[in-house]
Amino acid sequence: MSSNELTNLLELETTKYIIFGEEVSGKTTLLNMLQMRFDEKGLLTLSINAKNIKTQEYKRFEKVLFEHCKKQYDENSINAFKSLLQNKAKDIVLLIDDFENFGIKSTKTKLESIKMLNDNFTNIIIFSDDSTEIEIMTKEDIRNQLNGFEFYKI
Repeated sequence: MSSNELTNLLELETTKYIIFGEEVSGKTTLLNMLQMRFDEKGLLTLSINAKNIKTQEYKRFEKVLFEHCKKQYDENSINAFKSLLQNKAKDIVLLIDDFENFGIKSTKTKLESIKMLNDNFTNIIIFSDDSTEIEIMTKEDIRNQLNGFEFYKI
């Protein structure tokens, strides 16, 4: 799937994808390109490395998001981000890179974190290597938490 096709899919009501690829296949480059395109469309796009997701509690995760927002945007965008978060984040696109390095190793807590993300964000695009694809396909509990996500391979 091309980056143009992915940006067009954001016009749907809900966008949840996981993009798998081998190491150095261009996933992070695609993430950066998508962030620019979504920003051009007027969406607030927030990129976060999965190693920084270390909680299943939304309020604690919100603090991590604000820190990333400060690094990626100016003060006006940060204020817009705060406002959007209060409205269930429908106009925020959350881009999660290196999902294979998720900051939580406990399967139970990882599942709760995935549920928290799924419950609070309408637009999520996750980038991960092939090891996560295998984990999702072999572990029913993780696959169930990712219900509603579409899977792609680059």
